[in-house]
Order: sequence, then structure tokens, then C-alpha cells
Amino acid sequence: MTIKCTSELDYRSYTQRTLVLQKENKKRNITYLYFKEWPDHDVPEDFDPMINFCQIVRRNAIANKKYIVIHCSTGIGRTGTLIAIDIILQHLRDNRKLDVFRTVYRLRHHRINMVQKESQYACIYNCIKQVLKNPYCLKNYKLPSMDLIYKNSTNV
Repeated sequence: MTIKCTSELDYRSYTQRTLVLQKENKKRNITYLYFKEWPDHDVPEDFDPMINFCQIVRRNAIANKKYIVIHCSTGIGRTGTLIAIDIILQHLRDNRKLDVFRTVYRLRHHRINMVQKESQYACIYNCIKQVLKNPYCLKNYKLPSMDLIYKNSTNV
């Protein structure tokens, strides 16, 4: 199998790469999004770039009509926090009940320790607060609904 990076776009808070995976005569294009403003074992200082990144991830998932893979170094703390924020933003968009605890609890049924630290919980709440304070941000998040884009899978 070969992996080749065919393009790289470097933005202030994230990098977008297009990767081509090839095995024999089969090729697969992958869009790789890397959020740069999130230190390991910590939370982002500014919540706007995080909310924007969630929107970019969702737009890419919708545009490509594919599943996405969300992962950090251990696959639980930052991964769970990002997924929880996206799920809750979808609930906001659809005028559904917001329940951070229940969202994280359900994520932990699929992978233990999703959202590891109190500061990551606070990050989820602060992102929600930021979106609620800024109606423009929520307006931007009004995307067509899409079925499950997260799946705990071992065969990717």
C-alpha cells in the first residue's frame, strides 16, 4: 500500500490535506483535517476556531457522503470532546434538548473515557455558550441533516 499527499492547504487554525491511498489498482482519496489549536491534555484557548472546525468537518462529511474518522493521540479526550460538540450543535440546529452529560455518557458506551477531563467538559459547555451568544454562528451551522457520521470501528 502507498500513501501520497497530493495537496496541502494551511489555514490559521487547521490544515487540510488530500491523501491518495493505493493498493494494487485500487485508489481511495481521503481528506485529512488537522486542528492545530488544541494542545494535548488541554483545551483550546479560543472556542470560535473549534466551532468553525466542527462546521468544516461536517461540511466535508456531507460533501463527500462518507464516514469520517476523528482521532487524537489516544482517541478519547479530544476526540470525545469534538464529537460531543458536533452532536450538541446538531441538537441545537434541530431544536432538540441539550444534554451534555447524556451525550458524553452515550459516547462512553462506544469507547471508554470519551471526554477525559473536567476542562474538556467545560470546553463543550463554553462552545455551546459561544454559539448561543452569537446567533450568526448557529445560523452558519444550519446544514442539511445527515445520518450518523461517527462510528466506533476497528476496520477502517
